[in-house]
Amino acid sequence: MTWLTAVIALAAVALVGGWPWALVSLMVLAVVWRTDFRAASVLATVVPGLCWLALYQWTGDHRLFFPYAIQYAVQMAYLSGGSAVRRTLLGGGSVVLVFVLIRIAQSATAGVLLVEVLVAAAVLALASGVHDSSGRDLRARVLSAAVSSVLAYAGLAF
Repeated sequence: MTWLTAVIALAAVALVGGWPWALVSLMVLAVVWRTDFRAASVLATVVPGLCWLALYQWTGDHRLFFPYAIQYAVQMAYLSGGSAVRRTLLGGGSVVLVFVLIRIAQSATAGVLLVEVLVAAAVLALASGVHDSSGRDLRARVLSAAVSSVLAYAGLAF
């Protein structure tokens, strides 16, 4: 059931969002597969992303790719091991790096990329502090990712 859930979610992401959305999802699902591949964890990982994808499909707002990627960056930071700095840089930072490379491929301007990177860094730093106080609790990971993605979306307004 867990494999089927992951494959269906990834197929939906690829069909609706395209390759950028699917690449970020695949990256995170690979880490979930290696760290916590239970049905509840897979669902907790993909459902927030699917909500952003559904909102994108409904509105057509391409900016929604940013909070989508950020919520996965936060989840990667939770799933990664080591110190808070290591988790944030390697886990969350890897998703942000892939996001930036995708945005470069999409011809994003330097100013837009700078804002996205600064907002991503601020959100990841905040989420890293929350993670230290909550441990590896699944509910805390999902809640932190959801709040972080909303903050990321709000950060685009500035």
